[in-house]
Amino acid sequence: NALKTKAFFTAPTGLNDNAFAEHYYEKLMAEAGLEKLHSTIRRNYAAALLDDAQQALNALLKSDPVEMNDFYRNAFKYREYPALIRRASELLGSGHYLLPSLKVKELYFEAYNFIQNDAAATTDTISRKERHFSSRKLLQKAIALQPEAPYLYAQIAFSFGSNIPVMTDSLVYYSKKAIELSPTWQLPYLHVALEYW
Repeated sequence: NALKTKAFFTAPTGLNDNAFAEHYYEKLMAEAGLEKLHSTIRRNYAAALLDDAQQALNALLKSDPVEMNDFYRNAFKYREYPALIRRASELLGSGHYLLPSLKVKELYFEAYNFIQNDAAATTDTISRKERHFSSRKLLQKAIALQPEAPYLYAQIAFSFGSNIPVMTDSLVYYSKKAIELSPTWQLPYLHVALEYW
């Protein structure tokens, strides 16, 4: 039930304070009698932690209109994704083949949050610029790990478009890089179109 309701780290309002997945996971892993199931429990928990972030990213890459609307107008939806991905990575272990890809996604959503949640919450121009710069640093780290991922370049473009002042030349440059990697993906085109709106 905790996994189904996405109650990973805190209990839903009105329930027992311990009614969340992380608590149950720790209890199950402490049960010696369940030792043969521990690897399955760990994998299933990691998969549940990753599900929403992966589904959101898949929908964005398919230009799903609901997800694209969320990208621009419902930033809070993505707020917890970096922590969920980080925890899933811990569960999978340091040698797991998915770790580089998961790190890229963690950095992507963290960079997104710097702009859409953190920078948007302040009117201080210097703080906003610092968050935009921090966002781009995270994305450059992600690109070093996965240079063929178009969504990383599109996010850098977005960071220049929501910058104060807007840096149109950089927005267009990174949008073109995203388009080169994924010519039919609509989001980088939308970033440029909104810039010239």
